[in-house]
Amino acid sequence: MTIGRDSHGRVLVLVHTFSEAAAGEWRIRVISARKATKREARQCEGIGHEEGI
Repeated sequence: MTIGRDSHGRVLVLVHTFSEAAAGEWRIRVISARKATKREARQCEGIGHEEGI
C-alpha cells in the first residue's frame, strides 16, 4: 500500500502488488486507488519518503 499525492495535490491511497515479468523486470499491478480519508491525509502530513510513508 502506498499513500502519496497526485499531480493535483490530492492525497491518494494506492493498493498494488509486484510480480516478476521476466528476469530482472518487474510488473506493478494496481488493485485499487482512492482518495484518502481526512484521517489518512492528516496522518501522512509532514511524513516524507525517507521516513517511510
